[in-house]
Amino acid sequence: MPRVEVPTVAATAALAQQVAATLPSGALLLLSGEMGTGKTVFTQSLAAALEIKEPVTSPTFTIVGEYAVPAHSTITTFVHVDLYRLSPEQAVSDPLVAELVALSQDPRRVTVIEWADKLGSPPAHGYKLQFAHATTGRVIDLPDKLLSSPTYG
Repeated sequence: MPRVEVPTVAATAALAQQVAATLPSGALLLLSGEMGTGKTVFTQSLAAALEIKEPVTSPTFTIVGEYAVPAHSTITTFVHVDLYRLSPEQAVSDPLVAELVALSQDPRRVTVIEWADKLGSPPAHGYKLQFAHATTGRVIDLPDKLLSSPTYG
């Protein structure tokens, strides 16, 4: 799994744009990492790359936000889930979370789950992205399949 350095918000946005270009329909992105490592910025940038016009805010209190994807050939819905306020026990047992994970296999949807480590065992069909602080800003570990070339940049 490649480790990509993203020293700035602009670099995070550029990486999200690259991921959007290779994103398979029905993708489930499982974002984990400490507070302030860029998970929400990445999610917002991914939504922008999918040409979602409305503001994508972190659904910390509502847990989920759904947005129409207006211009993609196969993806029609972008789902943003934020498990920050849930304990791991709640995340695993919450029926809404279970339903969203099940629906994430719909080829018309892309689902992004922040704080996905609270799910315990990640869904097998999900792509794990690990965000971390680094001396140069931040780093993101992500699967090769989400990058359009072997090296970023």
